[in-house]
Amino acid sequence: FKLDGKPRGNTFILSYKQLIATLLPISLSTLILPIARVFDSFTIVNFLSKYSNNATSLYGIYTGSVESVVNVPVAICYAVAVSALPQISRSVKNGDFIKIKDDFLKAVSITLFLSCIAGIVLFFFSPTVTKILFSSLSQSEKQITSSLLSPSFFTIVGLSLLQTLNSCLI
Repeated sequence: FKLDGKPRGNTFILSYKQLIATLLPISLSTLILPIARVFDSFTIVNFLSKYSNNATSLYGIYTGSVESVVNVPVAICYAVAVSALPQISRSVKNGDFIKIKDDFLKAVSITLFLSCIAGIVLFFFSPTVTKILFSSLSQSEKQITSSLLSPSFFTIVGLSLLQTLNSCLI
C-alpha cells in the first residue's frame, strides 16, 4: 500500500481499523429500527390480545395506516440529514471543529423544528388526516387509526432525530 509514492506496511492495518471504527457505530445505529419493529410486532400484538380478539388486525391498522403517515415527515427530515452530510464532511476534511459543531446543530435544529411541527399537526388534526387519507376504512377503523396517530408525536421526533444523528455519524 503506498502513500505519496512510498510503501507503507502498517497503513492497511490502520485504515482497516479506521474502517471498523467508522462502520461499527453506523451499523449498530441502523439496526435499532428493525430490531425495534420486530420487538413492537410481538409486544403490541401480545398486549392487544389481552384486550381484543382482533389484535392482529389492529396491529395491521397500526403498521399499514399509522406508520405510513408517520414515515412521511421522517422521510422529509431524512432529506435534511442527507443534505447536511456534505457540509459536515467538508468541515471534517478542513479540520474546522467549530464549523462541524455549527453544521451538526443546524441539522439537528432543522430536524427538530420540522418533526415537531409535523407531530403537533398530527396530534391535533389526526381525525382530519385519517378522514382524508383513509376514506375507505370503516368508521371504527378510522377512530382507531386516529387514536393511534395522535400520540405519534414522539415517534416522529425520535425517528427523525435517529435519521439525522445517523447521517451525521457518517
